[in-house]
Amino acid sequence: SEAHWKHGCALAFTGNWEEAWPELEWRFKGHRGSIAKRQEYAKPDWDGSNTGKLLIYSSQGFGDLFQHIRYVQDIKCDYVIECSLHVYDLLKLQGFNVVVKGDKLPNYDSVVDVCSLAYYFRRINECPYLIAPPISKRLKLNDGKKIGICWQGNSRECNPELFLSLSEYGELISLMT
Repeated sequence: SEAHWKHGCALAFTGNWEEAWPELEWRFKGHRGSIAKRQEYAKPDWDGSNTGKLLIYSSQGFGDLFQHIRYVQDIKCDYVIECSLHVYDLLKLQGFNVVVKGDKLPNYDSVVDVCSLAYYFRRINECPYLIAPPISKRLKLNDGKKIGICWQGNSRECNPELFLSLSEYGELISLMT
């Protein structure tokens, strides 16, 4: 199962999405983190139907959540997204029905990992991403350049080999000065 999942990652990396999606679903058969996360819920997996209430959860980090949350617009049944407090406001701002992980969940009939939504809808690069609130509402603006960098994910949830050191952004930083 781990070989299938890694094969799916390689296929996705090369843009072979149709072949990648079924292989990536193998993470629930052998990828320890995904299996443990899925076992937290006592309801059946979603079958892609438009009936009942769906609980959407994320077994991965914020980057994967942001990448795949765009497929929620294709879900026609009632749903709720369980998310971290860190992203609650952003998802709420997008108009999603959300509940903070650890809070009491509403009744639901089935569950799906947000990363599985692409598998069900079988498309990529057609959906809009999240929309940031206007920067003028968040920052006092002046005429200088503004570049935001997130150089590291959540070290408790992500593979540390994926992190870049800040020094690896040297060329970009030199453009800002």
